[in-house]
Amino acid sequence: MDKKLLTEALKTKNTVTFFYADWCGGCKVAHPMVQEIAEKLGFEIIPINENEELETAFAVDYYPHVILSNKGKIKHYPGLHSIKELHESIIS
Repeated sequence: MDKKLLTEALKTKNTVTFFYADWCGGCKVAHPMVQEIAEKLGFEIIPINENEELETAFAVDYYPHVILSNKGKIKHYPGLHSIKELHESIIS
């Protein structure tokens, strides 16, 4: 995925973009929560594994990081704690 395609997806689709790294323990914990969030909302998951260009372009400072996009309305959830809160608010 490149910057142009991701920008277009965030503007036009309902997506859960999941920035992660294979070595990241918090990412492994967050992954099933992100899948549940996407399934519950009916959103597409866009996984991004260690892509510096996209991380810079979308202000991703650390892993895990979720960008929730609802037809152009974008909200960031940086870190495992904020992803857990998002999960609890949607799944509960």
